[in-house]
Amino acid sequence: ERFLENALIDWLEQGENRWRFLAVLGRGDLHDSAVVLERQFSDEDGGRADIRFFVDDEQFSVELKLWAQLTRAQRSEDYADVFLVPRGRMGDISREVSGVVMSWEDLFLVLDGDGYPESNELNRLRTFYEGLAFGANLVEWPDDPDGRLLDEFRSTGRALVTELLDDCHSGRLDWTADDGFELRNPSTGITTGVVPGDDELWWEFTEETGWIPVPERGSLSPHLTRLAQAFSAVWTNVAKIGLGEYSRGWREFRLDDDEGWVFGRWWWRGGYAVEVMLTFGDHDDSRVVGIVVWDKHDGDWRFIREAWWPKARDSAFDEWSEEAVRTAKTCADGDIDGAFDDLRHAVASGPTE
Repeated sequence: ERFLENALIDWLEQGENRWRFLAVLGRGDLHDSAVVLERQFSDEDGGRADIRFFVDDEQFSVELKLWAQLTRAQRSEDYADVFLVPRGRMGDISREVSGVVMSWEDLFLVLDGDGYPESNELNRLRTFYEGLAFGANLVEWPDDPDGRLLDEFRSTGRALVTELLDDCHSGRLDWTADDGFELRNPSTGITTGVVPGDDELWWEFTEETGWIPVPERGSLSPHLTRLAQAFSAVWTNVAKIGLGEYSRGWREFRLDDDEGWVFGRWWWRGGYAVEVMLTFGDHDDSRVVGIVVWDKHDGDWRFIREAWWPKARDSAFDEWSEEAVRTAKTCADGDIDGAFDDLRHAVASGPTE
C-alpha cells in the first residue's frame, strides 16, 4: 500500500501532473497558482493526510487508502478533503469520514480520458493497483481443484444443507462470514451451525449454553474446507470489488428450479437487480459463482442476462475469477449488455423470447 502511495506521489511531482490530478478532484481552479506538494513521512504529529497541497494560506489534503483500516485520527472531522479508496470500500468509508470519497478506479478512468496525454507511468501504476485490489483477501485456490474435488465439495455441501433442513423445516439457512452454515429452529430456540475447518464440525447454540460442539455428527476433509473457503472468497470479491458492496455477511439459501442449490444476495445497480450467487448444483460444467441480472417490467421480475464461472474445469483460476469481477464492475457501471459480451470463461445466456 505504501509503495502504491509513493508511486502516485512520484508521478504527481512530474511536470503538469499535479494540476491534472487536482482537476480530477474538482480543484482545477488552482492551475494558475503556485501549488506546493507535501508527502507524509511519519505520524509523529499525530497523523495527517498522505498528500497536502498548499496554496498561499489554503490547504487541500488527500488521504490514500487501499486495504488498511481507518485510524481514529482519519475518522475525525476535517482530517482530509478527499479520501481515495478502492471502489469496493467506498460505501463503508463514506459512512465514517467527513471528506469526499472517490475511487481509485474513477481516478484512473478520468486521468486516462480524452484531453490528457498518455502516460506510461500512469498506465503502469493503474496495472499495479488493479493487481493489488483484485487479490485482496482472496483465499488461495487449491493446487489441483480437479473434477473429483469439485464434485465431492458439491455433494458434501448438499448433504450438510439437507441435514440442517431436516432438523428444522422453517427459518432461514445462511452461509456465514466464516464460510460455515447456520440455521435457527424458531420452535426450539436452537441454532445449528457447521464451521468448516474446526476440529468439531457441528455446533449448537442456545442463550443458556452458548456454542457447544456436537462431535458425533462428523467432519470435513481439509481439501474440501480449503475449496469451500476459496469459493466463498471469490463470491465475496465479486460483490465487494466488482459491485462496490462489502458483503462478508450472510448469504441466504434457496432452491432454484434451474440452478439447484444456491446461496445469493442481490443489489440494485442502475435500475437492475444484480445477484451474486454461489452454487452447489449439479452441472456438466464447473460453475461455482454466478451473476444474474433482472429488472421489473409491469410489476413482474424479468430475467435479463446471466453468467456462471468457470465454464470448464481446466479454466485458469486467475483468468475466470478476474473475468467475474470485471463483469460485476461493468454491471455496477450500468452497462448490462457490455458486461456479458465476449466472456471466455463463463456459461452465459440472455433473455428468452
